[in-house]
Amino acid sequence: SRALSPKPLHDQRLSFVKSDHWTKQLEDSLKNVEADLNDGHKNDPRLRDAGAKLRQAVAASKGHCDADQVWVSGKLNCSLLANGFMFASGILPYAAPGSFAGYKSRDDLFYPGRYSYTESANLLPLYVLADSNTWSAAEYFAALLRDNHAATVVGELTGGAGCGYTDDGIPAQLKNSKADLKMSDCVRLRADGSDEVNGVTPDVLIPWAKRDSPYQRARKLVNALSSLR
Repeated sequence: SRALSPKPLHDQRLSFVKSDHWTKQLEDSLKNVEADLNDGHKNDPRLRDAGAKLRQAVAASKGHCDADQVWVSGKLNCSLLANGFMFASGILPYAAPGSFAGYKSRDDLFYPGRYSYTESANLLPLYVLADSNTWSAAEYFAALLRDNHAATVVGELTGGAGCGYTDDGIPAQLKNSKADLKMSDCVRLRADGSDEVNGVTPDVLIPWAKRDSPYQRARKLVNALSSLR
């Protein structure tokens, strides 16, 4: 998305499920940050701030929320999610390309920093085509560009997969059947505060129908794009 965007992109906020799964990930990130602080980068305020935030996040990940009362009262009096510590891109919502070259904690601070790209290289209008089969990373791609006003999304409401899993998710098994479950362990929050699982509503809706042939879908798309000129 950053290689195609006509402007710098600031990432979405991320909430995570309080669990051992996230405790381990956060502690690993903290170790990388502390290694950089002890290896010639101790005067970098971004590292010090990241270390403090990660310690808070680790503590939050260990918080217990007893959900049993849901079956008694129908209410949950605590949150299963920890909020306000991270972004989908890592500890930082934005960093210029190459900001953390040589840092062990580069991916923890700003995950897109692992890639080589030129920022704001595209000067042309950007259109993103999406439909009901746009899920997961593709959905995130559309949401990130739309929330930064960097692209016009055209098509249908996306599928609504949301954040999904990190490191294969939190393992869960039903006691009686022994069936294994995969459950989402994070939530990506849009610029307006909504959950990405609601789907991305296009700027320009195209009235595709299930009965449409590929040609009819293409014609409707061309007509929609022509109206934007």
